[in-house]
Amino acid sequence: MILVETISVLCNLFSLGLLVVATISPNWKIDKSDNLFKNIFPDYNEGLWVRCNQEIKSAKWICSGLDDVYKEIPLRIKISRIFIIASIVSHSLAFLTGIFGLTCISIGGHRPDFKYRLVKREPMSILEKIRFQNILSIIFHIIDLLSVLACTLSFTIPLLKDYYKPSQKLSPVSILKGSSVSLPSWCLYLLVASFFIVFINIGISVSLLE
Repeated sequence: MILVETISVLCNLFSLGLLVVATISPNWKIDKSDNLFKNIFPDYNEGLWVRCNQEIKSAKWICSGLDDVYKEIPLRIKISRIFIIASIVSHSLAFLTGIFGLTCISIGGHRPDFKYRLVKREPMSILEKIRFQNILSIIFHIIDLLSVLACTLSFTIPLLKDYYKPSQKLSPVSILKGSSVSLPSWCLYLLVASFFIVFINIGISVSLLE
C-alpha cells in the first residue's frame, strides 16, 4: 500500500511539474518560413504569454509579451490560458486532497480530529475519512484531465487547420515572405504526457479506495 501511495505522490508531482513548465515556456508553436530570404524573416517560438524571435547576427533569442505582439490576442490563446490555469489549480487541489487521503501520512491515521475539521462532516472512521479524501482527489484529477485535453485541442486544432489549408498562388510578395508553417512545439507534447500520467494516477487513486 505504501509503495502504491508513493508512486501516486510522485506521479502527481511529476505531472504538475510538466504543467508548470509548459505554462511558462514559449515553445507551444514554432513558425518556420520557407522563403528565398529566410534570414530576413527568422523563425520564432510562441507560447501562451510570450513570443521569442532569434536574432540573425548574435543568434540570441529575444522574447516579447503577446500583448506587444498582437493588437488583439487570438481566441485560441485566451481559451488555452483559461484551461491551463484551471488545470494547474485542479491538479494542485487533487494533490493536496490526495496527500490527506494517504494512510502513510500521520494526520490521516493519528489526527482524525484534524481531518474531521477539514471535511466538516459527522464523525467518521479513519478509513471513511481517507476514502472521502481520495474521492475528492479523483474528482479534481478528472477536472484536471478534462482541462488539459481542452487546452491541448483548443491550441492545436487551429494550427492544423492553418497548416493544411490550400496553398496560396505564387506572387512576388509570397516569394519574398514565403509560406509560414506553424507547427505544435514540444510544450504540447508535455501536456499530452501530463494527460496520460493523470489518467494513470486516477487509476491508482481508484485502487486505493478498495
